[in-house]
Amino acid sequence: MKKTLLVGILLIPLMLMTNQIAYGGGEGPAPGSTEKLVGPTIDAVLGLINSTVAPGYVALLLSGICNGTPFSVYDPDYLPGDVEGINAGDLINQRVEISGICNNNTKYVLNCINVKNFAKADDNSMIIADVVIVFVVPR
Repeated sequence: MKKTLLVGILLIPLMLMTNQIAYGGGEGPAPGSTEKLVGPTIDAVLGLINSTVAPGYVALLLSGICNGTPFSVYDPDYLPGDVEGINAGDLINQRVEISGICNNNTKYVLNCINVKNFAKADDNSMIIADVVIVFVVPR
């Protein structure tokens, strides 16, 4: 309970202070003939909570560092459903479109390729995980 409260206290200010814009999310296909995954890999922290802005959706907070620049992304309707139904394997190949990271305003699609330290709150209200993400680019 104390961990859940502490994580919640730490995540809420980050969600409110983020200056990046998330354009949407969802599972993409594994790279095929029209796209490829490229590095550098970015280690990030992923937080998922049941959205209070968009009921029936899971909100996303993704924070990391790209080329020395910290970034945070908040998306209130990242995935349909609820946190209780999500496990670590469900995050592989999940994508998010964002802009404003890596020292420029280019719009990127990021793809999750690895999930570590996956932890779900005892009451299934929140997920915290370390993730490795890479860029999706056209071939």
